[in-house]
Formats: sequence, C-alpha cells, structure tokens
Amino acid sequence: MQLARVIRLGLDLDGDGKPDLDPSRIYYAGQSLGAIYGTMLTAVEPTVRAAALNVGGATTMDIARWSPSYRSLANQAMGLRLPSLLNKGNGYDEDYVLPDQPVKVTTTAGAIAIQDVFETLEWLGMAGDPMAFAPHLRVSPLAGLSGTRPVLMQFARGDQTVPNPANSGLIRAAGLQSSTWMYRHDLARAKAPDLPVNPHPYLVLFVSLDGGAIQLPGLSGLAISLDAQQQIAGFLAADGATIADPNSLSRLLVGIRVFEMPGTLPVDLGF
Repeated sequence: MQLARVIRLGLDLDGDGKPDLDPSRIYYAGQSLGAIYGTMLTAVEPTVRAAALNVGGATTMDIARWSPSYRSLANQAMGLRLPSLLNKGNGYDEDYVLPDQPVKVTTTAGAIAIQDVFETLEWLGMAGDPMAFAPHLRVSPLAGLSGTRPVLMQFARGDQTVPNPANSGLIRAAGLQSSTWMYRHDLARAKAPDLPVNPHPYLVLFVSLDGGAIQLPGLSGLAISLDAQQQIAGFLAADGATIADPNSLSRLLVGIRVFEMPGTLPVDLGF
C-alpha cells in the first residue's frame, strides 16, 4: 500500500525530476504467500486496477491443518498445549472431515479437542486472514472501491503446500469462480513423470524454497510455467479485460491441455 502511494505521488527512478511510473496503471501479481496477502491488499487498496493471484488459499489455519509442508508446525502447536493434545505418538489425528462430505461420526480419542483448538485459532486470526477480505474483491466491495475490478485466480490440482480445499475456499469466498484457471498437475505428471510431485511452485519454474536443492524443470515444466506467466502478463497488459487460454507451449510439449477452467472447485486434497 505504501508503494502504491509513492507511485501515485510520483516516483522518480532515474533522478531526472520526472515521474517514471504511470500512477493510473498499478497492478498486482502474487504467488503463494503473495497471493494470500495480495487478496488483502486488493480488497482494500483502490489504486490496484487488476490483480493476479496464484496458489493462494484460506484460511491460514486450514492450510496448516491440511498441508504436509506445515504439519510440523501444527504438531508443535498441539504438543505445546497443557496437557499435550498429541494423540498419535509425536503427531496427532484430528479425524477431520473435508468440506462437502457426508456426516462423519468421530471415534478417535482426543480428536474433538484438537478440532476445537484449530477452530479457536482460526477464529482468533480471522481479522487478519484472507478469508475475511476475499468477499470484498467482488461480492461485497468496500465503500469507495469497485466490485468489478478484474482478478485472475490460478491454482494447481494436488497442491501440497496450499491444499485444494483452501484454494477453493478462497475462490468461493471471493466469488471469482468465473475468472479461475486450474493447472492439472495430475494429468501433466502422467505425461511427464519428471515433473516434481508438488505442483505448488508451478508459476516459478517449479523451484521450491523448502531448503532442499534447487532443481530447474525439464522442458515440460518450463513450458507449463511460461504459459502460466504469460496468462498473467496478458491479463494485466489488457487491463484485466481478457483472460487468455494458457494452453500454448505446454500443449505442444506435454501433448494435452493442462490448464482448464474448473466446472467444480475441488474440495478434496488430490494427493
């Protein structure tokens, strides 16, 4: 928000006394955490004309609950409770049911107490969670902001960092189903098994920052990433007026369409 204000007042990058950036053409693109806080920024910042949000999700507690990447943090939180809520050795089993599933009878000892802690933490954090801001993108815009500002949503099937139920929850809360594209990693990996197991960083050349060795993708992964990047670039260049079908290089190299507009948002994990 501070950067947007600086640009609006006139940002001189080369010291010639003249503003170098157009304050009427401010856009936002964010990936992962950038999509999470980008949801919040776009909901409240009127200078953002259009935004592209890649692999974001909500709530943040649900991401921690479902993601293998953050399971260790959730384990720590449960273990620090007095008495400890770890009911499965050094881990826990909350016997949770995913959205839109049939009624489930919980029989696991300690599971309800764990569920209650997650729900309480979610409630306490809601004031700063993208789920609370998402409706203001389109469904219920704040005073002084337009509810028609274009927003492109991108996510990956089987994301293990920000799982699909969290992706879908954010999209539904924002009312952005009609401007959402899903990367079908399950289909792509069946054709190109050298692709990484976790599709979360597909926008950024599948490069993971989890502390492991950085490995650049093969040609198929490169094509997928470039197609997703080009969709965002075209969307912002068009002032959000159009969203291009990104199946270009990837269709040539993988042999199938790997991007689609989902008819139904997934509520299962897919991994």
